[in-house]
Amino acid sequence: MEAKVRELSETITIVDNELKQLYDKSKTAKGSSKQMYRDRCVQLMKKRKMYEQQLRNFTSQQFTLDQVAFTK
Repeated sequence: MEAKVRELSETITIVDNELKQLYDKSKTAKGSSKQMYRDRCVQLMKKRKMYEQQLRNFTSQQFTLDQVAFTK
C-alpha cells in the first residue's frame, strides 16, 4: 500500500512539472497553438485531481487499517 502511495505522489509531481512547462509555453504561444496548450493544461489538471483523490483514498484506507491493527 505504501508503494502505491509513493507511486501516486511521484506521478502527481510529474504531472505538476508537465503542467508548469505547458503553462509557460501557453503564455508565449499565439492563436490555435495557445488554445491547444490551454486544453492540454485543463486535461492535466483533471488528471492531477484524479490522482490526488486516489492518493486521499489510499491514505484514508491506510489510516483505517492502522487503527484496526492498533485496537487489536
